[in-house]
Amino acid sequence: MVPFDVYTKSPTGNYSCVVQKWSKFEQTTKDALKKQGIVLLYVEGDAAKVKQYLDNEKPEVVPAKAAGGSSAYSNDKSLYHHVSRVLLPAGTQVGFSIFAVDNMRFIPILSVMDGKTAAITESVKSTPGYIYIKVSDLPLFREFLTASSKAATPQVKAATIKESVKISVRDFLSDTGSQKNTEGVVASATQIIGVLKRKEVALNDLLMRARGDWHIYNHSNNVAVLATAMAVAMRLEKVDDIAIAAMVHDIGKTVFAPELLNKKARLTDQEFALWKRHVVDGVKMLEGKGLSGDTLNAVRQHHERLSGNGYPYGLKGMAVSTFGRIMSIVDCYDALVTPKVFKPAMTSYTVLDLITKETKEKGYFDADMVKLFINILKGQGKI
Repeated sequence: MVPFDVYTKSPTGNYSCVVQKWSKFEQTTKDALKKQGIVLLYVEGDAAKVKQYLDNEKPEVVPAKAAGGSSAYSNDKSLYHHVSRVLLPAGTQVGFSIFAVDNMRFIPILSVMDGKTAAITESVKSTPGYIYIKVSDLPLFREFLTASSKAATPQVKAATIKESVKISVRDFLSDTGSQKNTEGVVASATQIIGVLKRKEVALNDLLMRARGDWHIYNHSNNVAVLATAMAVAMRLEKVDDIAIAAMVHDIGKTVFAPELLNKKARLTDQEFALWKRHVVDGVKMLEGKGLSGDTLNAVRQHHERLSGNGYPYGLKGMAVSTFGRIMSIVDCYDALVTPKVFKPAMTSYTVLDLITKETKEKGYFDADMVKLFINILKGQGKI
């Protein structure tokens, strides 16, 4: 098995993957390439592993990854970043490779080598499922977003903001100590606030509903958009504080093992106790990063309930701040309407009915805020 992707190069400079990473380089493949007159092949990967393979040393192979399956996919997906098709119409020139998932493996559908560009084809555009780029290509994708945002339609502008938010959240969650990453989150929060206040894009266009995998940064985007819409509608001050809080509120989950995040079965009492710690751990990770007290408090309270039945502190009534009340509603809503690997999505109507019922019968949420939230979603055609 080869520990890297193997490509051929066409006369026009486009690259095509002929052998995927951790696949066997069969003799039949070699013979077929020779018949086509192809004598040069190209690889993309760790130079040390390439040399190791060419020197006939046994490459280090993780059995689970070589065999494929859910374990390999769970590990591999951290290396890829989901992107929007809206920003990649046919004919667009890009400087990064694009991938799709087939049988729980990431397969290149457009291969672009370093320093080159290639055009999005109709076949790439029509590939079923979601499309991805490598995390290592995010800097190139950022440059692409900056260029594509000029003279953009409202839909493209919304898609560009969503992609920028996803990258900012991903960067921040991967390195909270970086001042640059903190500034990226603040900049993305400002973008959301600006377009919602100016009504340049529809709120619904700013929401992400990726099916299958439930990425923390997708959920963070949605909670930020919904919380900001609530704060703007309420004419609150310091809207940027709650927007930033929403974008980073689940940072405590980044230390979870993928098996816990993606577990399909009901969590054990021990696992749920660990799960609930993501709030406390998240606040600790955010302290000392220059974020405001209101931002930290919103993160701290996003799972509290006015009845005192929330966690981790069991706060009750007036002990839950305005930002905490907003966060608890929108976080609960988006968590239930977002498809996950372990739980199907509920409809907006069903979730709002549940939230309304829990507000009336159990006193979980602020009744006036729930009514406002429903009215906001009605205005967007969500129910």
